[in-house]
Amino acid sequence: MASARAARMVQRAAEFGINAGPATTDFSAGIKRVNIIRDEASQGFRKWLEDVTDFYPASAGFIDGHTVQGRG
Repeated sequence: MASARAARMVQRAAEFGINAGPATTDFSAGIKRVNIIRDEASQGFRKWLEDVTDFYPASAGFIDGHTVQGRG
């Protein structure tokens, strides 16, 4: 969303007396930024889980109505 807002502001630059020239998009750079933000948020959430729970980094599923079996 921030990238879209920034692109829109560049498109409107002339309204504010700013000659920004033609805007181009570097999709790879945008995706890299998104991945960095997502990874930092995920790491922060995982640290919080580890601090406040008995966190087990694995997957699991119910094998009956009362039993969970871990995988991995």
